Amino acid sequence: MDEGSRKIKRFGEFMSSKRYGRSLSHLIVKGKTKSSFFRKSQYFEIHFYYTPVKKIILEIKTDGIELSDKRLLVNFKIGDDIEKVRDWCENNGHEIIFELNR
Repeated sequence: MDEGSRKIKRFGEFMSSKRYGRSLSHLIVKGKTKSSFFRKSQYFEIHFYYTPVKKIILEIKTDGIELSDKRLLVNFKIGDDIEKVRDWCENNGHEIIFELNR
């Protein structure tokens, strides 16, 4: 097996989605972006799935906005600690509406 053909799979690729979702902790953040001169503010919802023990973010799902939008001021990514998300919520005035700790 050569190095070029080897691919590391994401966690959800080798585990069924039903079992995948049940095994992870879940955090939902709801908020509103700040308006600018040319753009209206926009409501969004972001779902974070993270490991229960080490609190590492494994998956991020967005609704209403792209995670790469500059107005979100995102300072976290997959693989970071969930505490970064909580700090981001507090600093930007977003609301944690649901948290499930496994």
